[in-house]
Amino acid sequence: MIEAQNQPAKLSELHFLIAHQFAETAGQLEEMIPESTELMRDLMIENKTVAKARQMFELSNIGIKEKKLKIQLKSLEKLMSACKRRLESLAQEAQNLY
Repeated sequence: MIEAQNQPAKLSELHFLIAHQFAETAGQLEEMIPESTELMRDLMIENKTVAKARQMFELSNIGIKEKKLKIQLKSLEKLMSACKRRLESLAQEAQNLY
């Protein structure tokens, strides 16, 4: 990413690739919804409190995978934002040159 920071074309391509990865990760998270909902329902039945069910969910393989995907989405979102800001900065610099 450092190599592309002053090259708008490469930076734009990088932004596109990150956005693509974001969409794929969001799709994976979306595919997990039925399975995680079913697990959470079962845990709610087995446990007496919502807090205990949530804790058990977070310790499950599905809960861990869901948490990892959410962290990846947040990271990708930050990278896309950084790329966009840098592109805007480069555009502003180019306008000020003329």
